[in-house]
Amino acid sequence: MFMRIARILFIVLVIASIVLALRLGTAIQIDTDLADISPGSQHSSQTRAAIDALQDNIQQRIILLVSGPEDAAYQADDDLRQALSQVSNLTVHASPEQRSEQMIEQLTPYRFSLLTVNQQASLTDMNADEIANSAYAAMLGLSGQVRVLPFTLDPLGIHSDTLLQLAPSNPSHEQDNSVALPIQLSITQGALNMNAQKALSQQLDELIELTETSHNVSIDRSGIFFFAAQAASSSKQDISMISTGSTIGVILLLLLVFRSLRALLLPIASIALGVGFAFILTHTVYGKVHVLTIVFGASLIGIVIDYSLHYFYHGASHANTPSNHTDQSNEKQALLRALALSLLTSIIGYAALSFSSLQALQKVAVFSCAGLFMAWLSVVCLGDWALRKPLSVEQRVFPALLALISSALRQISKRCWATLALATLIAGISVAALLQPFDDDPRVFFKAPTDMLNSERRVAEVASDYEPGQYIILRGQNTEEVYQRHALFLNKINQSKTLHAEQFTSLMNWIPSQASQDAIYQLQEKLYTTGGAADQLLMQLGQAEGATALTQEYLAAKQRRLLPSTLIGLLGDAMPPLWFVEPNNIVSFVLIQKGVNANALDALLTDIDGIEYVNTLVRTEQALSTQRQSALELLLLAYLLVAALMVLRFRQVKALWLVLIPASATSALFIASAVFGFALNLFHVMALFLVLGFGMDYAIFVHELKQRVAITLQAILLSALTSLLSFGLLGLSAIPVVASFGITLLIGNFFNLFGALVYARTQTSPTTPQTT
Repeated sequence: MFMRIARILFIVLVIASIVLALRLGTAIQIDTDLADISPGSQHSSQTRAAIDALQDNIQQRIILLVSGPEDAAYQADDDLRQALSQVSNLTVHASPEQRSEQMIEQLTPYRFSLLTVNQQASLTDMNADEIANSAYAAMLGLSGQVRVLPFTLDPLGIHSDTLLQLAPSNPSHEQDNSVALPIQLSITQGALNMNAQKALSQQLDELIELTETSHNVSIDRSGIFFFAAQAASSSKQDISMISTGSTIGVILLLLLVFRSLRALLLPIASIALGVGFAFILTHTVYGKVHVLTIVFGASLIGIVIDYSLHYFYHGASHANTPSNHTDQSNEKQALLRALALSLLTSIIGYAALSFSSLQALQKVAVFSCAGLFMAWLSVVCLGDWALRKPLSVEQRVFPALLALISSALRQISKRCWATLALATLIAGISVAALLQPFDDDPRVFFKAPTDMLNSERRVAEVASDYEPGQYIILRGQNTEEVYQRHALFLNKINQSKTLHAEQFTSLMNWIPSQASQDAIYQLQEKLYTTGGAADQLLMQLGQAEGATALTQEYLAAKQRRLLPSTLIGLLGDAMPPLWFVEPNNIVSFVLIQKGVNANALDALLTDIDGIEYVNTLVRTEQALSTQRQSALELLLLAYLLVAALMVLRFRQVKALWLVLIPASATSALFIASAVFGFALNLFHVMALFLVLGFGMDYAIFVHELKQRVAITLQAILLSALTSLLSFGLLGLSAIPVVASFGITLLIGNFFNLFGALVYARTQTSPTTPQTT
């Protein structure tokens, strides 16, 4: 009856998976956003949208710096800009000179409400006659004043100075007959999308190499995109090499033991069906699957293989060992009971992750539980089909090795083993509680090459003067309130001994408040009304009609004011979006120059209403720390639930010895971190859920199948070797996240295997808990 229900359910789930997969088609989304890792934001939806827009803009920014002899550099700059404009998903921004010209043209209508602080002071102290005489003397002399506006629009030469300060400066750098020219780009789609990264990165590499070769210049690069692309490329190569090696090793090991290609069919089928079903279900529930979920879920392959190996070993044992039908039926029931209990403990362990408030852990719980259940169901339903022809099992190496190990284990009493296990558990808990061997710094997850960091530094010296991951948020209900926050911020900065106002960039540095613009407009009344300074100068030059036109233009601009949102619109994508207006809420950002003392800034701006310092590196570290702590708490909950299940299943407290096997293996990792001096992070903790799963598998199979303990131990030994081979090689990875998984499972599963072998020795004891 059980097998009939299982097969019906298996067929239903396979059909449902196929239907859902066909519905998804090409709409599959792999998410790489770290938002799932972070706790819920405390910002309002409007502020969150503003922050997302700023971060998206920063992620999409690229700066190339062309350096070389002047003529060669300018020619290379022109040719490279032309080539980049042909790349479909890139926007090439205007050169600094072109942007300045565009800005001056667009800001000219607002010149009557704009003045620098020094100009305001000068106009306040001078009357119209003095201003006119000063302008006339400047025209006749050799003052060297730069005029960017026609004489008819700015006869006094005042607005040229104002607009030159507002317009973007030219960040090109000249030194020793060499010039450095920046090219600013924006990615129009998929800045951190792994599929787009590879194609765009290759295009940029080819164009940069061609330009450097043909013009004899050097080109540095800056942008989050390059670090993301390099990380994706190196990760793919590293994981591909390791996974290929481990896959070949596992296949050869299975072929060596079972001596048939048929031995690969059930493991491959159960893995494919389990992971596939988990992926489709998770995608259907959440609309996408996070890459962290896939990485963690794929590591369940080790547990899934266990089901097939035990089925094969015990199936081959039945075929090769004479026994009556009743004994075979009882052993089959014991195997299915062990498989079911193993599945249940694993699901309980991973289901504990669903209690987390972090969506990333909830997704891992769904993926893991669904994958394990489908893989288990596959083995139960397809196992007999895979064994319709008996498999021959290698009977020399493994039995001899196990006999040698068992002989060594007998040299120590059971009481000593129990004491050693409890001591390991206590020592591990003590290390975790007292030494706190954790490091949540996100920088440990990626080590950028030195040449990339040097290139980034050279670009920053010329063109990129602010931190991409740090900024200050100013909030207010209206524009004036935001300006008040900015004034308070500058006041705080001026009181600091280590911070300076020049280290911070805001739209409000350029655009006076509306009240200030009103005052500036009134101040210019002495310039442009009848009898004003401009009128006097033009009369003196015999251009009276020009004075009348200026007066009319001045009067027409009485209500015209430059708003921050207007300037953002004029600048376009050339500058990050620093101003957001929504109902009853305005958000403005202040950019921070590189090299600013982050600790001093954080301390200075703590608990100030409407002003918030954001350091994404620190916040990511806090998010990783929060998730690690949550995962540790859920791991403890998983152990408690599994322990309760063992007591309920076997009706004896002594059944807790089964849980001691993975618990001691977990403690071994904390002890190893203290002895060898390596810090633990979130991904070590995540891997400990797998250690729990493996350990409980080994313990349950030893206990439930103790009537054939020799066969069971051979299956466990093979399972452990496959997992140690797979995850042990991951420990050699240059990618810290992958290495964290590998090291944890290498240490944990070694002690799981050791604990299972020790526990098997206790099965001869009359005090072994009996099943109900």
